[in-house]
Amino acid sequence: MKTSNKLLSKLLFFLKNITSGNLRDLIELMQNIIEYQMEEILIYREKMFELTGKEIPDLSDDQKRRLAVKGNPLDPYILTGHLPGLMI
Repeated sequence: MKTSNKLLSKLLFFLKNITSGNLRDLIELMQNIIEYQMEEILIYREKMFELTGKEIPDLSDDQKRRLAVKGNPLDPYILTGHLPGLMI
């Protein structure tokens, strides 16, 4: 319930900014979310390496396909890990 309320408040903030034309705050919010998620992934990868000694997890064919589908519309430069902190 707490998570859904938090999600709802973020969605309302998002919609308010779109309708008011305040895209700067919206872009900043999206950037903060991306930075948080990137840091979270890095922490999970560090923890996985501590526990297993593997830097990259073994993925099933279905997991590889899901990543390929999501990565298809993205710029190849982004997917090669040239952004700071992005390890794909």
